[in-house]
This record gives sequence, C-alpha cells and structure tokens, in this order.
Amino acid sequence: SIQLKIMVVATGVAKVLRFAPDMTVHEVIKEIKIKTETGGADFGLYQPPLNGKKARWLQKQRTLKYYDIANNVR
Repeated sequence: SIQLKIMVVATGVAKVLRFAPDMTVHEVIKEIKIKTETGGADFGLYQPPLNGKKARWLQKQRTLKYYDIANNVR
C-alpha cells in the first residue's frame, strides 16, 4: 500500500491515508470523501511540483501506479 499525505483544502486539515497502488484516482477520491466527510462533484487530486516534475491534476481514470506515486508522508 501507499501512504499519502492528503491536504483537504476546504478544512485546511492534512491527513495521512493508505491506498493500493492499483486504485484509480476516481477510487481514491471516493475513499477520501468517505474518510474525510468532505468533497463534492468538483473534487480532484492535485499533485504539487516534486523532484523537477510539474504540478498537475491527476486524471480520474488513471491509477496511482501510472503516476509513479510513492509514499509521501513527509
């Protein structure tokens, strides 16, 4: 599993949550909505710039593995 630090902008709260690498971004968003009791139709995952990569919005049909996302609980 992958541990990700999720910042919920609406509440200003950061949480560390676990996800399977083969989950789609859509599935991850659904889990975040359930676990944080927040989010709406316009809810998405944004990856800030990291290690020379540009910031980007993650496409809902792609998996975490596709984006080569690893643990980031710093």
